[in-house]
Amino acid sequence: MNRRASLVAFLLAALLLVCVSFAYADGSSVEDKVITKNVYAALAKEFKGQTTSSLELTVKTFNGVVILGGTAPEAHDIKRAAEVAKSVDGVKSVDNRITIRAPY
Repeated sequence: MNRRASLVAFLLAALLLVCVSFAYADGSSVEDKVITKNVYAALAKEFKGQTTSSLELTVKTFNGVVILGGTAPEAHDIKRAAEVAKSVDGVKSVDNRITIRAPY
């Protein structure tokens, strides 16, 4: 029985490992999806008063590295977005690709 219990424990551990390391077709993991969602939420909270037309951001995460994209009206918004993203749990680093939007 002890051998059987060990085999069951091994199989459950292997199944858990497969589930935890599950990757989506785009190469991101379940954890990356959670980080992306949390970064979006933190940015929405930080930039709550700004209109969506003044700040257009995208967030992607791969292996804990957050890639920020889009446009912002001013340089301080770009810096602030990176700082907010860095503060989210699980973020290893931030690649800030946000650019200043040219005036119309």
